[in-house]
Amino acid sequence: MRPGDLPEEARLLAARTPARVATGRAGTRPPTAQLLRLRADHAAASDAVRGEVDPALPATWGCVLSVSTLAADRDIYLDRPEDGRILRPEDAGLLRERVGGCEVLVAVADGLSKAAVEVQAPKALPVLLSALELEGVGTVGGPVFVRNGRVGVVDSLGEATGARLVILLVGERPGLSTAESLSIYFALDPAPGRTDADRNVISNVHEAGIPPVEAAAVAASWAARMLRSGLGGVRFRP
Repeated sequence: MRPGDLPEEARLLAARTPARVATGRAGTRPPTAQLLRLRADHAAASDAVRGEVDPALPATWGCVLSVSTLAADRDIYLDRPEDGRILRPEDAGLLRERVGGCEVLVAVADGLSKAAVEVQAPKALPVLLSALELEGVGTVGGPVFVRNGRVGVVDSLGEATGARLVILLVGERPGLSTAESLSIYFALDPAPGRTDADRNVISNVHEAGIPPVEAAAVAASWAARMLRSGLGGVRFRP
């Protein structure tokens, strides 16, 4: 069955979502074009998870420092999630020396998609930094780049710098509709032992979701409100 032979309701549904619905079939199999597109999207997702950000790129985004977690490579990062949440001791010390004493720390982590960081971070970072300045949030440190970092690294970053608020741009786990989706996480008063309930997030940041420039402006507004109210996590109401 070709897509054009589907009922009108199915065609309307397909037009409203990037999900693979109402794609037609050839006997019991998907059409060749759909199968090839699925394989290409799966390969892009795999590359995004397994690949590493070019070490030269963070400096072009304005990052003042690059640090690493205990996950020494991508295999360890994927096999041992906890290692991606803790900075290497020597890097924590370097961060404390170079960026310590800021009220807000802006960081970028490759996370589960190098593609998301490489595509979205250069667009979002300049807007975020400018908007934070306009919001008058106080001393902003960074941005810093965290290699093999997971969301929980915000607590390690906060502990090292003493920042009251850590804003982390991190690559999301890629799906088969896009491998370029970024998340922006917020950790108010970060410290070891904090949980996801203590954090906030703007997710789905990409051109077909929330455009990175718009997400960055919203992020700066959230940051200012969190700092003024002293509320974060489940207590914060956007």
